[in-house]
Amino acid sequence: MNLGIAYWQSNRLDDALRSFDQSIRLQPDNPEFRQRISELYAQQGRWAEALPHLKRLNELVPGNPQINAFLDEAQQRALAPKN
Repeated sequence: MNLGIAYWQSNRLDDALRSFDQSIRLQPDNPEFRQRISELYAQQGRWAEALPHLKRLNELVPGNPQINAFLDEAQQRALAPKN
């Protein structure tokens, strides 16, 4: 997880995604891992890829207004037509 953040801060985004993905494989119910990978995908405009992680995050942390808003945004943007 910390390695993923370090990669992200160093603008090594593919490495960061791989690191977060590996963390999720090891601990699939850790909400922090789901949050980080979702944020990185969103930063890159890859909303459709963020969406399953946000859905799972919403299940892991139900009723969180920030997560709900992030999930709503991802759903809207994932379905929006590409320009």
